[in-house]
Amino acid sequence: MCPGFETGALTPWSQSTGTASGVVASNARTGTYSLRTGVSASGGIQPVSGLASGSSYLLAAWAKVGTAGEEVAVGVKSFGGTESYLRASTTSYVQQPIFFTTGGSTTSAAVYCYKNAGSSAGYCDDYTLIKLP
Repeated sequence: MCPGFETGALTPWSQSTGTASGVVASNARTGTYSLRTGVSASGGIQPVSGLASGSSYLLAAWAKVGTAGEEVAVGVKSFGGTESYLRASTTSYVQQPIFFTTGGSTTSAAVYCYKNAGSSAGYCDDYTLIKLP
């Protein structure tokens, strides 16, 4: 449900702010490619459709930063509930597990990787979206 970056192209993801994010052939957790944000106010977002309304999901993704102590966020929004995200601040990949429940009539969401501020890029890879029983 969340295509990765192994095509080497950003599509079906898009830049969340229109600046500096892209897919690069470096800093991948697995495979060859990862999503790299810009240094600030930058990220990638992907709409996900075909979800079941009123259902619980787990979004699991991996993130890291280029400079320790800065933060990059993995998150989900537009699912009929309150936006939810976790931040990574290490230079090694850490998994970000996010649980969310779609609204009563919502069958889509938007998953993202976003870096708000700093002096170096953030990286995200290996997004997985799982419907929970």
